Amino acid sequence: MSQYPNLMASTRLPQTGRDSLRRYPDSRHIVLMRGGRFYSFDIIEPDGLSIVPASTIRARLSECLADSRPAAEFPVGVLTSADRDVWTKERQKLAHASKTNSASLEAIDSALFLVCLDESQQTSDSALCHAFLHSGDGANRWWDKSLCLMAILPVGEFAVSFEHSWGDGVAVSRYFNEVFNDSNRRPGLSSGQSESLAADSASVRRLEFDLDDSLKASIATCREQLSARTADLDLDFWQFDGFGKSSAKRAGLSPDSVSQTAIQLAYYWLSGGATAPTYESCSTAAFRRGRTETIRSATSATKEFCRLAGGSEPAPTDQLLAALKAASDAHSTLTKDAAMGKGWDRHLFALRCMSERRAGGAVPRLFTDPAYRKINEIVLSTSTLSMPAVKIGGFAPVSPAGLGVGYAIEDSSMGCVATAYKSSSRSSAEFMRCYQRACLLLADVIGKALDAKK
Repeated sequence: MSQYPNLMASTRLPQTGRDSLRRYPDSRHIVLMRGGRFYSFDIIEPDGLSIVPASTIRARLSECLADSRPAAEFPVGVLTSADRDVWTKERQKLAHASKTNSASLEAIDSALFLVCLDESQQTSDSALCHAFLHSGDGANRWWDKSLCLMAILPVGEFAVSFEHSWGDGVAVSRYFNEVFNDSNRRPGLSSGQSESLAADSASVRRLEFDLDDSLKASIATCREQLSARTADLDLDFWQFDGFGKSSAKRAGLSPDSVSQTAIQLAYYWLSGGATAPTYESCSTAAFRRGRTETIRSATSATKEFCRLAGGSEPAPTDQLLAALKAASDAHSTLTKDAAMGKGWDRHLFALRCMSERRAGGAVPRLFTDPAYRKINEIVLSTSTLSMPAVKIGGFAPVSPAGLGVGYAIEDSSMGCVATAYKSSSRSSAEFMRCYQRACLLLADVIGKALDAKK
């Protein structure tokens, strides 16, 4: 449970060398961003116990939307995308420039969470993923905030992003599910409700910044650099309907292992028969202050399945099913071991950190061995976000030549968001074509196995 206090009313603060996390347990307000401008209003009553009525919150949101000023010419939030030590220096300059700046920073830092309202007519899944992941030039984001709720108007699409150093998907997924279920079970306002809204301008505070020429130049530089980085990001999305976890379970297979095998087979085809260092996140929340352990999803068993399935003529169905079952069993064992603290990545990482902090910083030869370095150059970084409340989740690759694969498998569907950098040799579109082919093959193999049982 140690991550839950960090979910709201907290922020990451930039500091030279290593950042810090700060909590604000008495916070009652949120901060809304629109067009790179900031607004703040309370959503918790003065007693600190009850939520402001939904109709009042809607009136305050409407007050923010009524602001007719153009988008900020120099959006301060872009600075949070800079190198952390660079941002540390710029934040110090910003805070010392005026009391107005210092007060605005304090309001943002101490907010329960951030709400970012973007405006776009884009409705395609890929375009929406791009918009939610980075918003183009980052003008309407504050990346340090622990939790950020994002909505695109007028299309009404919604997403959540979170700063990852404070916690992992377990806490955010719990939040997702609770809000989704509560909103459907007892909505504060119905979609067709058209009651008149009283103006509530007195309750909405505009957060302003005084910027000198030096800060304006820094903002312009950061904006240009971020735009270049986001323009380099290649992204594709695909969802396969008609096959999912229900079929996998009926065939005696782990749904997550089926998803991972599809990713491995897709990469096998993409790379011409290679296997890549693969990362899959596994929660260690069973332990006090547990975070994650790595599941090394690329195994000898998945490699054998790819060999049998990936040739010009796939092996017979019975052989493929046996190999898929072996891959599923191996993956399930790795998952259980990782969840129970029996993985090895985090242990070795901790030992490496400890050795680096010793006098002289000398590390054991294991950590400089080419094989150890190779397996930690993650090419396939994967993470699942399977829940009814969420359509899909995604992230950028963790290495310059890698792929980021956010995937989901539901009862009767599976899919993923794949990302790559255009400046590398990777292509998210090419990977997605291979992934589609892999999903169809797996659905065929499992379907035939289930038909044989009838």
